[in-house]
Amino acid sequence: MKELQSHNTVTIKAKHVAEYLIESLTRGTSPWKPGWENNNLIVLPHNAVTGRTYNGWNLFILWLVQEKMGTNETGWITEHQASKLSVEIRDDADGVVVQYLDAARRFSTAWTVFNMSQTSGFKRPTSNLHKWDPVDRVERLLANSNARVIHDHSCGIPHYVPQMDLIVMPHRERFFDSNSYYRTLLHELGHWTGHHSRLDRDLNSALTNNKGRAREELYAEIASLMLGRELGTGHDLDHHASYVKSWVRILQDDIGEIQQAVGKASKIRRYIKSFDSQPSDRSLPAATRTNHDGEFDDQSSSGRETLEYSNFGARCIRSSRVAA
Repeated sequence: MKELQSHNTVTIKAKHVAEYLIESLTRGTSPWKPGWENNNLIVLPHNAVTGRTYNGWNLFILWLVQEKMGTNETGWITEHQASKLSVEIRDDADGVVVQYLDAARRFSTAWTVFNMSQTSGFKRPTSNLHKWDPVDRVERLLANSNARVIHDHSCGIPHYVPQMDLIVMPHRERFFDSNSYYRTLLHELGHWTGHHSRLDRDLNSALTNNKGRAREELYAEIASLMLGRELGTGHDLDHHASYVKSWVRILQDDIGEIQQAVGKASKIRRYIKSFDSQPSDRSLPAATRTNHDGEFDDQSSSGRETLEYSNFGARCIRSSRVAA
């Protein structure tokens, strides 16, 4: 085991993250759009030794540090792990402090981690990650979730209807490409997790006031960002320009809002990822079965359900990601 060396550490506070987000949003650029192609198998910040993805606030601050560093390396390692594996950490490397809370959220433990781009001598373990096509992977995730999705010719804006626990999508030909479709569907699935039978968020606030809607959109957007990177569909903030001013106002009014948003989004991501399983030969549920053209077969939706939806009105959480 190598002797531990002394390195500088960087502590990312909520104020720093909020200021960075406000600056980026005000400038009109996506604060979460990477400036490089990531070729790593694990595309979210993770422990390089165990392969476990960081969660919540830790995931988000490491992601931002990676972008500030301009690296596509998403692996991180502690000094203890590096010493045990005889991995060299550069003398000028700055570590980042991450924290873990116990189950009761009473006690926290702090660790310093270093990006693998600042190290040498590490042999990556063989990955057991999913290798199949990202689109097929999202299809199976949706099938496993049993989420109710219908495609409506008259639908101009994708949305989730909490009272009916229903995701309503335009037909696929309305989207610029298949990834745009899946990114949108993952975003709406984020809203779907807020139902009282799942993560039980305050969706009524999202239906009745602008600030509540902006918060819910921010939660779903951060979650879809994470999922898009993991599942290979990518991410595009441009279609949510209408919410940018609201997000900036929320962050300016209360710095703590960003921590809440990241926490909520991480719960959404973990919930949706729980349906991400290896391919199997079992048939897909009727509500999400695809035909030979790859289109959802909506014939399983009853006429009564469609009529109820059409009479429901505007009480839904809307997105805006469809081609004009």
